[in-house]
Amino acid sequence: PEWLRDIGGEIVKTRHGEQSEVEVPVLDDPKILAAHLDFIARLGARYDGHPDITRLDLGSVGWWGEWHMSGASNASMPSPEAQKKIVDAYIAAFQKTPLVMLIGGDNMLKHAVKNGTGWRADSLGDLGTFSPTWNHMFHSYPKRIQAIQDLNAWKNGPIAFEPPAAVSEFVEKGWPLRWIFSYGLAVHGSSFSGKSGRLPDDEHFRQELERFLRRLGYRLVMKELKHPKQAKPGETLKLAMKWQ
Repeated sequence: PEWLRDIGGEIVKTRHGEQSEVEVPVLDDPKILAAHLDFIARLGARYDGHPDITRLDLGSVGWWGEWHMSGASNASMPSPEAQKKIVDAYIAAFQKTPLVMLIGGDNMLKHAVKNGTGWRADSLGDLGTFSPTWNHMFHSYPKRIQAIQDLNAWKNGPIAFEPPAAVSEFVEKGWPLRWIFSYGLAVHGSSFSGKSGRLPDDEHFRQELERFLRRLGYRLVMKELKHPKQAKPGETLKLAMKWQ
């Protein structure tokens, strides 16, 4: 935006892979960092607790707000010190609306989760979308999710998923649906965005997706119920229950 250029902070030109050249602000620049933190504070003042917002992504760092600058020809991530200030600004600005952060944030994600945020993974089910020799399910998620799983983020914030591309890819490539969706459940997933692609016209897929969606999020299960063997008419009946 023009106001960012007007404040006089450093802006560099870079590319993402073979894409066209774009301008990227240097988030370590003192003027840009100050404006960034002020923007987050204003965002919170206006939208924290807004009934139309289910969660907010800490999405103003890196390509697509995903906390990495992979493939950039002339731009890098901000320093850990600047990253921490940005994360802390979100946490301070949003006390009511749940926050999530892409798992690419590594150590900064641990800091965010320790302070009450959830996390997001953007390629649930990827078994070869981007490369025949590398995928998220085997080469990324086990390491990244294990690093934060012990922090029990699901108890404090949402765990959000989306597929790597259109979900129809799952069926077209014959990927194991039950295994993919069970993985999302095993790490306490709470939401799944199918992006904007058309759902495959496949009954097995529909059954597996519905099974997945019915089990997403918090589930309260009554494990035990005790009550008196007899109760007189009009007498208060005391129940003792254990819930999980």
